[in-house]
Amino acid sequence: STALPRALRVVTFNVAYALEIDRAIEVLRETPALRDPDVLALQEMDAPGTERIARALEMNAVYFPSGVHPKYERDFGSAVLSPWPLEEPRKVVLPHGARVSGLRRSAASAVVVRGEERIRAYSVHLPSPLAVSGGSRRAQLRALAADAASHEGPVVVAGDFNSHGKVEELARAGFV
Repeated sequence: STALPRALRVVTFNVAYALEIDRAIEVLRETPALRDPDVLALQEMDAPGTERIARALEMNAVYFPSGVHPKYERDFGSAVLSPWPLEEPRKVVLPHGARVSGLRRSAASAVVVRGEERIRAYSVHLPSPLAVSGGSRRAQLRALAADAASHEGPVVVAGDFNSHGKVEELARAGFV
């Protein structure tokens, strides 16, 4: 008999402008529900913060900035981390810039190679309802789903969706 692969453990964490990296590492290490994920999706990150968390947790990382945050004047984006090898890193630029800043969000993506499994993972941070309309956030999720459709195997989309009703757009695309 062939052993079934164990469930994929996914954790998502918005680190709020990458300001409290040491505290984030502490929380990720010491909170049982957050420990040892196969996929760790981080939002509101910068490159140095992503690197520090990856090193501290002994994980591989893929990070892509969405742009320069207007308040902190430094890179601001999402990251995918995993103890497994990461292949095919990809930045998926989402449609519709924010109303005031013009900042366009993007998702970070990579294929997590867990033994024989190849799982396409996305880390996404949708804008707040004040920054873009609900229709724009739905369009962003449709763009993400369209990108995910190109992957043959399982797909994980994790992140900060900044809304309650909009993720049904992913359900319409076949996500559970």
